[in-house]
Amino acid sequence: MRRQRRTRAACSPSWPGGAANVTGETVFKAAQAGDEAARSLFARLGRWLGIGIASLVNLFDFELIIIGGAVAAAGDLLLVPARDSFERFVFARAHRQPPSIVSARLGSEAGWVGSAILALDEGNRTGLGLTGAPAQWSAT
Repeated sequence: MRRQRRTRAACSPSWPGGAANVTGETVFKAAQAGDEAARSLFARLGRWLGIGIASLVNLFDFELIIIGGAVAAAGDLLLVPARDSFERFVFARAHRQPPSIVSARLGSEAGWVGSAILALDEGNRTGLGLTGAPAQWSAT
């Protein structure tokens, strides 16, 4: 609760609706407009995202990290500090090629498209006669 109050206190009082009505979208728009408090929040979130990604890579040795959904919509505001933090916290860089961290090609729609493809595949597998996904959606 204390962290939430500190975060809201760091928000610019000139934001529409005041600090009590701050959402991810308002912070994103403010950061795009150059608001330093908002940019600082994205840098902090990106740092923790990078630490989390590094932890997963350290455990599972992924070859590629794909960021989708609303996180991908934030673009470089979030991904640049995430990549920096990832580079700092990933282990054994001298012994392996660390994976790239990229945005999903379909951006924030990637989850919906993936769900639709799974449904189509399941329909085809069970004989429901559904048509397949367009070729550009193929993961191969």
